[in-house]
Amino acid sequence: MADLPRSQISFEQAEGVQPLPQQMALGTLSRPLRALLCDATLNSIKADMAADGRRVNLGPGWESTFRRYFLERGVFPNKISVEFKYVSSVLSEIFDKSTYAAILGMVEFFARNLASAKVRVSYVNAVSTHLERQACAYRLIDGSILPVASPEEGQAIYQAMDSLAARGLSGARGHLLRAGSALTAAEHADSIRESIHAVESTARALTGKGSLREALNEIAAIHPMHPALKEGLNRIYGYTNDANGIRHPIVSEDGPQAGEDEALFMFGACASFITYLARIGPKPATQPL
Repeated sequence: MADLPRSQISFEQAEGVQPLPQQMALGTLSRPLRALLCDATLNSIKADMAADGRRVNLGPGWESTFRRYFLERGVFPNKISVEFKYVSSVLSEIFDKSTYAAILGMVEFFARNLASAKVRVSYVNAVSTHLERQACAYRLIDGSILPVASPEEGQAIYQAMDSLAARGLSGARGHLLRAGSALTAAEHADSIRESIHAVESTARALTGKGSLREALNEIAAIHPMHPALKEGLNRIYGYTNDANGIRHPIVSEDGPQAGEDEALFMFGACASFITYLARIGPKPATQPL
């Protein structure tokens, strides 16, 4: 890992007493980050209560969202309290002892569903700041928790999101967000499928063609593309789409054995290729799903 600026690490880390932040630590959340995310959540709840003059129960920005989160996970209404004392205890326990996936899934749910837009924006900003400053392997982008294996890959993903938004390619953007969410949830085959769908959607939207191969041929006619690059992407697409490929159900032990490494590669590679296509391609002709 490249050396971090002294201003970005603690004295203990600089002295080697504590490990440096590990950007590649997928599947984990550090103790400090768990505490910071818990603090951000409770601070948001307290600010919402104070804004509505409440001292005991959750405010309007959090109450319905908190209840809905647990109802959708099978907790019966009589087991749910919206008193801050109870809520604080429950959330602290979750942030302290739950798996990384459960915590990030809960944070993602809150970031997407908080009833008040003002509360939601403030909460998202606080969470995003903590994830970035703690060099977490995950980021909160457009309401979705996405894996970022390195600062460079993170920049590639941000660029892809920005490029798709600038070109009005909401379908492809949705596929890329779902790919990241699936990767976070360890649904590797689903992530790979959504990553390549994002590329396919981008290429087809830019050209109006019915297949990725046709779309790439048209883009290459406008902006010369090295034949090996074009064929390489078509081969990756074929890997996901053949009779026993990643897009089809696994019906035997010979089915696709997609792991985290493959899913991470596809997510980063597809994000980079999407940015490339959006930059060189024509104005969108269609908007495939």
